[in-house]
Amino acid sequence: FKSSPVPYNEDIVFPGIKPDPLTSNIYSVGERILLTWLNFCYANYKNKIWYETERGGEPPSRWIVNFDIDLTDSLAFGAVLGAYCPFLVETHLKRMYATADTAEKCFHNALILIECCRKIGLDYDINSLDITDPNSISLILFCAFLFQKLPQYLPSCTIDFSSPLHQVAAKEIKIANPSNKNIFYEAILIGSNKDNFSLPKGIELPISAKSNALLSLEFNSNNLKPGNAYLILVGKKRGTVPADTIVFYLKTCIDELTAKKIVKFQTPLYRPLDLIVEVENPYDQAGEFSVKIIESDNVNGTIQNPFKANSQNKETSELPSMKPSLSNDSELSKSSSQSFGTKLKLGNEKSKQKQFMSKDFPIYSAFYTKTQSIKLSAKGKSSFEVNYLPLQMIKHSAILLFSNDKMGEFLYYLEGNANLPEPSRTLVDEKYLDATKVKYLKSNRPQNRTLTFKCVIGDRIKIKLLIPVCNLERENAIIMATEMRMSDEELKRRKVHGFLSSKSLLESLESLTLNKKIQTSTIKSAAKSSIVHQEEMNYSIFTKLNQYLHVQENLLIKSEDLVSDDNLIPLVIEFNSDVPGNMQTNLELKFLPNDVRIIPLEFRVTEGSFTESSAAFLKFSTNIFDNIRQAIPIKNNSEIPCNYKVEMTSLKGDKSVFKGISQFSIPPKDVYNYDLKFLPNAEETFEVNKTCLIYF
Repeated sequence: FKSSPVPYNEDIVFPGIKPDPLTSNIYSVGERILLTWLNFCYANYKNKIWYETERGGEPPSRWIVNFDIDLTDSLAFGAVLGAYCPFLVETHLKRMYATADTAEKCFHNALILIECCRKIGLDYDINSLDITDPNSISLILFCAFLFQKLPQYLPSCTIDFSSPLHQVAAKEIKIANPSNKNIFYEAILIGSNKDNFSLPKGIELPISAKSNALLSLEFNSNNLKPGNAYLILVGKKRGTVPADTIVFYLKTCIDELTAKKIVKFQTPLYRPLDLIVEVENPYDQAGEFSVKIIESDNVNGTIQNPFKANSQNKETSELPSMKPSLSNDSELSKSSSQSFGTKLKLGNEKSKQKQFMSKDFPIYSAFYTKTQSIKLSAKGKSSFEVNYLPLQMIKHSAILLFSNDKMGEFLYYLEGNANLPEPSRTLVDEKYLDATKVKYLKSNRPQNRTLTFKCVIGDRIKIKLLIPVCNLERENAIIMATEMRMSDEELKRRKVHGFLSSKSLLESLESLTLNKKIQTSTIKSAAKSSIVHQEEMNYSIFTKLNQYLHVQENLLIKSEDLVSDDNLIPLVIEFNSDVPGNMQTNLELKFLPNDVRIIPLEFRVTEGSFTESSAAFLKFSTNIFDNIRQAIPIKNNSEIPCNYKVEMTSLKGDKSVFKGISQFSIPPKDVYNYDLKFLPNAEETFEVNKTCLIYF
């Protein structure tokens, strides 16, 4: 009794027993040991087994002093089984009545107890009536049987199974028979993840005398959650004495996430994208899958397994760390994995995100969906909508996890790239312009934010741009992202009270932060610097037209300029060209990764006065479906080769009747004959405006 292992608790020991036979005038020393053992297990494990039972609440505290009346409700036997076999708690023992005050409830508990014994291979000739209508001698013998057999159900060791998702991991267990007689084992799989394990060579394992045998075990990884199961090798009597029972604790974990499908897309920064994903059910069964989006919380786009190895169920959490070595009669042929890391395998891991910002910078959520589940037929397909709204110019990665409790999980990998945003609102200080050298051409279309200027070859012009402190496009995107995540009730309340576009929505940026493990002060500081504007911002300026356009490398917006969103910051640019034509470029202002602005510029450079018009009028007249070809000479007067792009705008009729190449290039001081063909398809007048633009 003193050497018996205490089940799953190394801090307590069994109470002492006085070996003096005169201590009791009723029970012998062996009977007192059995009563002490029953009382110990009942007192220490009853609240762990029936802590949330719906059948009578918590079991009463009491002493077990006999082998008949006190055992009729089967709770003492249930506590003993739950102490040594915790995997029976959720499936069987919790269904017992904790307060069995009627004969029907006692019989119900006895049926469950007998079912438990059959489940784990305890071969003893006893039925329910032997417990509810007790005989002291029969129950003493049953208690002695459990006292001898149940310690063998404590796991000998832990076997770790780690494999990629939806792949099979196989291991072999080597069992040795040191005796002079043949033994026979029957394998039983039990536990929460038993359906994911299989015995490909069958459940029977005969071992000859003085020899070894290999038991094959396979794990099919369909679930991301770390799970567990038990492998019980029950010794069966086949003409000889049965061998002792051996139990292995099987621990599972997914060490590599394999996406069923990779979806890549891109959209301008701050612009929402409604992404439609075609989802295919990889299983042969129909069912409803819950959907969850798990986003990357780092700059490199890596995603960890959302179900950590320590986030197991209560059955597993009660187990202490098992000893790594096996008992004398068995050993593992392969060493099990000791660490459980999880990475996402996509097949293309060469491209990595540039670490242009601090590791402690907050990463904001970019993916969202209101759909919580999707129904899929067996091997069927369905559409699923995901909203993508990037608030930062980084690569956004996410896992679209589809989960079904019975079948398992599968996942899709989403990768979104935020391109340069749409043009920002920018003003021009017209008083600063030299009217003799440059002319500012305003557009009549409000949606056209290209700043167009006209000048003459060789003139060096200066332009003062007025940059708003507030990035209106980004603030509208933040408000839109916050509205997406609002409940219908909150959205309706804000619409009624007119707070839907309130500045208070901008202050909720912290709720969109994914990497909340960083200091809260860092998140608030980043939010203030980009929304409330309490810190200075230093923008880097970039343009591809460096040969002709000269601009400073940085634009510093000081803290005193950030007091009001209506403030404008001046930015002076200089332009000088020695070639004629239309030159277009973008001025990129970047305060990475949050604030990026694009200012489109167009310079129309003429050879004469910038007030002259460089245009030609061509008139064609022909029959329907008869074509006319006209070669238009275009000369490059510059010292460098020029690339031209042809744009055509319809003024009247169908513009497709005029045909010509869209791009061409002209060497220095050379002439190119542009071939224009006119093929009318109706008896009417057609008018188009063709423009040749120089691009770099």
